[in-house]
Formats: sequence, structure tokens, C-alpha cells
Amino acid sequence: MKLFTILFFLALTILFQGNAFSQIPNAGFENWTNEDPDNWLTLDFFTFNAVTQSADARSGSSARMEIIDVGGGSGYFPYLYAAFPVSGKPGSLTGYYKFFPQTDKNGLDIVVGMYSSANGLVGVGGFTNFNSVSTFTQFVAAIEYFSEEFSPDTATITFLVTDTSGAEIVGIGSYALIDDLLGREIKKLVSDNYPVGNYSVDFSADNLSGGVYIAKMNAGKYSKAIKMTLLK
Repeated sequence: MKLFTILFFLALTILFQGNAFSQIPNAGFENWTNEDPDNWLTLDFFTFNAVTQSADARSGSSARMEIIDVGGGSGYFPYLYAAFPVSGKPGSLTGYYKFFPQTDKNGLDIVVGMYSSANGLVGVGGFTNFNSVSTFTQFVAAIEYFSEEFSPDTATITFLVTDTSGAEIVGIGSYALIDDLLGREIKKLVSDNYPVGNYSVDFSADNLSGGVYIAKMNAGKYSKAIKMTLLK
């Protein structure tokens, strides 16, 4: 097999909380207008407010998503959605959540879509939880891209509290709290031209708090992200 590539540009970056979504609007759910979070879409109408602002937050305020009673034993499900421009190829979406299900059939679903205006859907990510979570806990929705050739220019994020029982009476009162979707770049370890070969890079985590981090490598059209958990 012939080796055609002599030099490649290698960029290795450590991303805090696995999140390169610096463009997420109102990522901490601090700003609200008419009982809805700014730059986010809900399906609330009339007096059915399934998404509300909550002081129970990791910082500032959070978005509370609750299955509410609309009468006759029927529940109205919360829906929270945003679409926004994005650059690069984020490896995952992260944030913090609490979840209080009323039945074991209630779940929190998080769906991420990455779109290219020229090629449509180019990547997806997701996270699902059915267990009770009483303290703010980090979630990681890893994103998989269908091809290294296409890069997204638009991202969508959807939060849902659902019921999978199929029963007429659902888990009314089940709710989730969502907060702090933003992350930040910690350090760019390498950014230079290198001959083809094997390389290693040392990285000190002495000044970092425990949590989930993403190391992302870009070399030409190749892009690879790996998840790392730092325990302290």
C-alpha cells in the first residue's frame, strides 16, 4: 500500500464537559419572556405551561419540564426545542439535569441533530434516562457523524419528558430540570504540521475539576473525539 500523505496538520484540543456548542442560545436558561425561555420553542398554550422557569438550579435559574394534568386523567407533555448556527463538529452536547419520574415508564429524552444546508442531516446524538436523579448530574449526548466529509452549519436540541406505558393516565407530575448547557475549550495541546508517524502528548489535569471531558483530534478531513472521565 502506497503512502501518499507526507505531512498532515494535527490539532488536538481538550474540551470542557465535552461541549463545543459555544453558540447555544440562552444556554443557562436565565432569560425568559412571557413564561418561555428566550430563543427556545415550547408547545405551551393558554394555561398549559409544561415548561416553566425554576429557582431550583445549578446556577441562576433552570428550565422545569413537567407532565401536567389537563383534565380527565390526561397529561400534557413538555417540549423544549432550539435551532441555531454552529461551526466545527462538536463531539457531544453536555449539561446538567435532575429527574423525578412518577412511574418507571417516564423518561427524559435529549435529541441532538446536526444539519448541513447543502446535505441535510449529517449527525445525530441522544441521551435517555428513566431513573430518578435528585441532584444536578451531568449528561453527555455523544454525537455521531455519518461522514467526515460534511460539516454542519445548524444544530437542533430537543428536550422531552415522555411516557412509554401507552396508558390513558400517564405519569402526571413527572418533571425534569435542565441547566448549564454551555462548555468551553480548556486547552489546545497540539497545532502544527507533522510527518506521518506515531506521537504522544502529555496533558496535566491537576487544575481541572472532576467530570466528563472530550479530547478531539482533527487531521485534514479526519476528525475523532473520545470521551474521558476525570475522577477526583
